[in-house]
Amino acid sequence: MKKQVSVKDIAKELNISLSTVHKAMTGKGGISEERRKEVLKTAKKMGYQVNSVAQTLARKSINIGIIMPSLWQDYFASMKEGMIEEAEKLRTFKVSASFYYLSSDITEKEAEKALKWIKDGKIDAIIYCPSIYSMHEAFATAIKKSKIPVFIAGDSFDEIESVCEIMPDSILSGKIAADFLKCIKGNDIKAAVFTGSLSVKSHREKVMSFSERIKSFGGEISFLNETSDDGEKTYEMAKCLSDSQVNAVYVTTATFEPVCRYIEENLKDKDIALIATDVPEGILRYMQKGIVKGTIYQNQKKVGKSAVMTAYEYLVQKSSYGNENFKSPDKISVRPCIYLLSDVE
Repeated sequence: MKKQVSVKDIAKELNISLSTVHKAMTGKGGISEERRKEVLKTAKKMGYQVNSVAQTLARKSINIGIIMPSLWQDYFASMKEGMIEEAEKLRTFKVSASFYYLSSDITEKEAEKALKWIKDGKIDAIIYCPSIYSMHEAFATAIKKSKIPVFIAGDSFDEIESVCEIMPDSILSGKIAADFLKCIKGNDIKAAVFTGSLSVKSHREKVMSFSERIKSFGGEISFLNETSDDGEKTYEMAKCLSDSQVNAVYVTTATFEPVCRYIEENLKDKDIALIATDVPEGILRYMQKGIVKGTIYQNQKKVGKSAVMTAYEYLVQKSSYGNENFKSPDKISVRPCIYLLSDVE
């Protein structure tokens, strides 16, 4: 009886790693198109046949634990939607996803509860979605104790060592915002920027790239406001828009409403071009009124989908092949885009 050809046979024939053969067979990235064609051609020549059913049955079930804050649902809701959709697609491959929600005040007691959830749920990998302003040291310690691979989704987070960070491209977001305002106002831009906190990497990168781009056009940043995403504080800071020079606004987070409300109540006759971030509740009304000209959609849904798939691929390739040459990407950037009124409607 003729021996069935395996991926090991193909790897040996081409003198390449098992991981490279797997990537070629499954259409994953990390190899050149020439190498992929070479592997597929050799597999066909050798008579290789994939037994996906046997592979799935042989693999133990995978449980991905997703830790997410209960706050900031304007930002995290679509990310969760993407995670659920991707996990559902992988269900036939014995993959499931479990969610655990943290409050904004992460106490030592809550950290211990999260650690117990990880142990009791037999979690194989953690996707952590950081709440951007604070985190108790006890929680970071609890995650470290679990000794489970961690993937960060939504923002960079240095307190926990991770396999990979999956997040929107903040630098590109700032550049797109600047280019959009240039199309409306030309080079003579006098901008006010509203961001959450410059201590947050994604906020800092947006502000930096936006400022550099505006200055390259010959414009300037007249006001830079750190709002901590506090509505009342933001409304007070919006008074700077009464300055006669300001003709453009960039809001880097979902806290756009207080700025728009101030413009609507006090500056109806002033021609200010405002670009917001994402598609939070209530933005449509301000776009229809012409106060918000556009918004930078960061595609959190794709961030969520990519996070689940990245964790799955990491676990499967590590457990299936144990190949020392396998290396997961340490960062995946999801490209943002501009949304106009028609996109939001």
